Amino acid sequence: MLKILLLLLSLISMLRSGLSYRSDLPKVQKIFFPDQVITGQRTSATCTAVSGTPPMEFKWLKNGHSIKQNQQFTIRTSADYSILFIENVDLSTSGNYTCELSNSAGTDLYTALLEVKEPPKWIKEPKDAYFSAGDNISIECIASGFPVPNVTWMKSYPAGKDNMQDVLSQEKAPGKSILKKKHVNIEDAGFYLCIADNGIANIRTNGIIIAISGALLYSYESSILDVGSVQKISESILFLYGISLCSLYSRKTDHFHFHLYGWTAILLLWLNASPINMESPKIQPFNLATYFRTGEKVTLLCAIKSGTPPFQFTWMKNSQKITKDDFTDVLQLKDISTLSLPSLTLTSRGNYTCHVTNNYGSDSHTELLNVVVPPNWKSLPKDQETIVGEDIAIECLAEGYPTPIINWKIQEQDNLKELSLEQKSPQIEKKGGILKINNVNEDNEGNYVCEASNGIGDGISHTSRVVRFCFIMWTIFNICLGQNRSPGYPRIQPFYFPEKLTEGQKAKALCSAVDGIGPFKFHWYKNDQPLVSSSHLTIQNLEDYSVLVINSLQTDHAGNYSCTVISSLGRDSYSSQLVINVPPSLIQEPDDHTLEEGNTAIFSCRATGFPIPIVTWARDEGNKEMLDHERMNSYPNGTLVISDVKKSDEGMYSCSVSNNIGQDLHKLVSLNVIVPARFEEKFTMKNVRRGETATLKCEAVGDKPLSITWTKDKAEIDFKKHTRLEKFDRDVEKGLSSELIIRTSDRKDGALYGCLAKNEYGSDERNIKLLVVEVPAQPLDVKVKEVWSRTSSIMWSAPYSGNSPITKYIIQYWRDRGGPHRLLEDIIPSSQTTVLLKNLQPGTPYAVTVLGENEIGQGQPSDILKFITGEEEPSGPPTDVWIEAKSSSSILVTWKPPPRELWNGELRGYFVGYKVDGSSHPYSFKTVDNAANDSQEYTLTNLMKSTKYNIVVKAYNSAGTGPPSQDLVAKTLDGDVPEAPAFTVVAASESKISLRWGDPPSRNIPVTGYTLHYKKDGGEWYHIPIIASSSKNRFTITGLESSTPYKIYITASNQYGNGEPSDITTVTTSMKGFVIGNSETYVDLSVIVPVAACILAFIVVTIVVIIYYRKSKARNNLERALQGGKPFPYTGSTQRYIDIDKTRLPAEPGTLTSSYATIPADQITEEGTREMKAFMHGNMKDRPLPSKPSSMKKKNKGHVYDTAQ
Repeated sequence: MLKILLLLLSLISMLRSGLSYRSDLPKVQKIFFPDQVITGQRTSATCTAVSGTPPMEFKWLKNGHSIKQNQQFTIRTSADYSILFIENVDLSTSGNYTCELSNSAGTDLYTALLEVKEPPKWIKEPKDAYFSAGDNISIECIASGFPVPNVTWMKSYPAGKDNMQDVLSQEKAPGKSILKKKHVNIEDAGFYLCIADNGIANIRTNGIIIAISGALLYSYESSILDVGSVQKISESILFLYGISLCSLYSRKTDHFHFHLYGWTAILLLWLNASPINMESPKIQPFNLATYFRTGEKVTLLCAIKSGTPPFQFTWMKNSQKITKDDFTDVLQLKDISTLSLPSLTLTSRGNYTCHVTNNYGSDSHTELLNVVVPPNWKSLPKDQETIVGEDIAIECLAEGYPTPIINWKIQEQDNLKELSLEQKSPQIEKKGGILKINNVNEDNEGNYVCEASNGIGDGISHTSRVVRFCFIMWTIFNICLGQNRSPGYPRIQPFYFPEKLTEGQKAKALCSAVDGIGPFKFHWYKNDQPLVSSSHLTIQNLEDYSVLVINSLQTDHAGNYSCTVISSLGRDSYSSQLVINVPPSLIQEPDDHTLEEGNTAIFSCRATGFPIPIVTWARDEGNKEMLDHERMNSYPNGTLVISDVKKSDEGMYSCSVSNNIGQDLHKLVSLNVIVPARFEEKFTMKNVRRGETATLKCEAVGDKPLSITWTKDKAEIDFKKHTRLEKFDRDVEKGLSSELIIRTSDRKDGALYGCLAKNEYGSDERNIKLLVVEVPAQPLDVKVKEVWSRTSSIMWSAPYSGNSPITKYIIQYWRDRGGPHRLLEDIIPSSQTTVLLKNLQPGTPYAVTVLGENEIGQGQPSDILKFITGEEEPSGPPTDVWIEAKSSSSILVTWKPPPRELWNGELRGYFVGYKVDGSSHPYSFKTVDNAANDSQEYTLTNLMKSTKYNIVVKAYNSAGTGPPSQDLVAKTLDGDVPEAPAFTVVAASESKISLRWGDPPSRNIPVTGYTLHYKKDGGEWYHIPIIASSSKNRFTITGLESSTPYKIYITASNQYGNGEPSDITTVTTSMKGFVIGNSETYVDLSVIVPVAACILAFIVVTIVVIIYYRKSKARNNLERALQGGKPFPYTGSTQRYIDIDKTRLPAEPGTLTSSYATIPADQITEEGTREMKAFMHGNMKDRPLPSKPSSMKKKNKGHVYDTAQ
């Protein structure tokens, strides 16, 4: 009965998981070229390995043909990327470019289209033309380019119309336009423009003038436009891309105009601008694949499309700067930078930005790096063994990014069908990754497949088997299992394969069922795959054992062999490993390599065998194992990669293969490195001071023979013509060094010098910009922008800097008064070309000059610029004001100008103010013009007798009036002083001089006495008082020296003071020893002198009477005029005022106070009329007067002034 029950038991199915292997094929990131590449430009494409097992080899093809490096095509390759550079592209460069990436697992490639465009250029340019009225014209304009340009004729019209209009009479074709017109007239004359445009970069324009006999072309105001600008000029012409019209001067309108009469030809100047290349950087955009998987390696390459070096690269992730660490690697070359992420994780996701800057600007480019994770099992579903009526749950959990979607299928025969809940029992539920089957029945038995996918890769799947038992069998089966299996349950005796099997031998395995109740079924598996008999493998099944025979072992026979025995009561399995030892053999031998320096050398030494052979590489130098090197990497598959090969890498390399089975293998290969001529540094700048010797050095690297040629501004230097230039070459370890010596450098030596190195493998060029630095030139166009009284704005144009930046400007200025003055300086930064000079003196002439300074020194000053500051009213009063009553109606006022620094301009004159002392009335002012000398005076007249007056003096200039002087008080005399009488010399001997005088001219003025003044030349004045007497009007001066000239004058006085002095008379005494009376009567002085005196007296009396009569008449007229309030000018004898201090004792003029100059002055009466003031005779200016206390006092002051202040 037990046997029957055991036979009815169902066998438990056990699932085996299979292992799969996927080769790591290379994968290329998408490559592309810029959308618009113009002829003459430089472009590049980057091929990046997204994934793949190294080593990997890059290859570039154009239209299916391999690209060879030359002057136009350059390839830079590293382990993870390769860059194709194309220099000076042209139309022939267009085509399909393919990057092919390969490794031992396979090949991947990507193709991008490069379409080169060409801006328009002229094939046939139109020229200026002259026609007669009635002629037919036909002018061709042909241009080429890609795309083919559209060519159009346009004509300029006068103001009032559209300035530029299409010419209707033209025949067009692709790239061509013909201007045609029949029977032209004068209206067809003018300026025509042929425009070629294909939408690329710029528009080519060519302007011509068509002149018609007798036609007047329109008048255009001259204009100069910036290169590249497009403007409409107000009088009717559109100038494109920098046309400059020559201007002619029109005297009728005083404007510059552009005219063309008849067939007169006017030249047009086209500006061919070649601006210095100072360009901000432009990044060639890089793209990333839609997503990357975790574990992959990504290299982002940021290449410069255009711009002026040097460049500074910065990498950022989500706007945060990236630094080099274990997870990132940043590399920067001259014009490229790479960011490598060796192994991507989910945290690697984000926006990656490459930011580049140079001295002229910056640019950036951002791309999203999306990292995904293909689905993988978090929890594998398991087989389910159950009985009818129980509930089961199959758990299938997967993880990945994005989150995988779980789908269940059921296997029906050989097909998989979607698990439809409607078709199955309603007790089946799906919730997430769990499949629940409630109340299991016979319909639920089968294979259930769980599939997980998230759009990344092919997805994964796993099969779970549901096995149903009846309750009784299940119970018995579990009881049996709990009793350590009954004797009827099959059991396999362990079996093993022999060790150290080799290819060609025979191997056997015996799978024997040592326990259990038959019959038995045997199944063999290799690596979980079922085996059947074949030509190389035989399976022989007997009643209780099975034999596996492999007749001739091969490498692919190695693996895990399993034997499974099945009976009606159960099953059992056993596995054994078959290992086949295979001696090493080369499946890819390395080859010799000849490469240019800088390329990557890849030696493949791939071997097979078991155990897996170990491949080692070594330099053939003592057969030592090669040490690790950052440029040399050997990989487990036997590949040696030497990146950026150097000349020092040249030599023999040995590949050794060993797996301790059989003999080791060795292969010797050579690496030959050729070095084309090149320069490590392509460009540099060098400064030299003017007059010094400049040394330019170029050191070229390359295989010899090697030559270096020098150029200046792209023209080869002829050293025979340029004696100051010398060249010296010498061999160095890596190539050739050449020096260019320029002696006594000057400004014309500043240029772009080039050195061209050549050898049989290539050439290279290096440029050196030589700047001859010197002190700055003279600042230009120095002018006064604005000027005020105390400040002035000076501006200038920046001079030639001397090739060294100007650090500052020095402004030197000083007072320009003809004598030495203190130099003042202002220093301003070089960014300014204007300065405001402060703290200047008003109304003062200044001279200013500007000079620049750089690190070399100070340059030459500019031309001297002179200017005068604006005037202000004087800031100080006149000085040394002195007043003296001269009569009962006049007061003499003398003064000196204010100090020169207080004038604030040029003094035009003075205001002399006076009023009665104690009066509340304002001052009355008289205007006095400025005199050229240092002292000023003015006589106030028409004053009241015996009255005190307050007197002030103010200076004025064109800006206004200055402050007044301290007011002084003076009182007019109670009466008039007498005038001096005229005197005559009666006689003169060796020690005496006899004088005689008459009565004073004014007989109504009393005279109390006279004073006789005399002195010899160079001596002191002597004063002799004489009491007035009507009978005694003569006096003899005694005690004189003989033969000596004496100066003599006389003054009259009364109780009111001293009158004006007489004229000075010079008398010379006779010689000593002269005896009167020994001569003849006609020569006797005693006779001659009285006779002559009588005659002279008669003449003098006559003249005096006439003068007195006229003067009396004039005075009477004047008094009547003054009493009537009418001005009356003096027309008689002149007044004389002396300029000496009248309170000092007689002394030599040299010891007296400096005399006050007398000046002509106009008196202005209150009614505005002017009266003339007389001047003192020139020979009276050094004559002193008798001492007399002054009546001049300051108001409300206790001081008494006895001299000029």
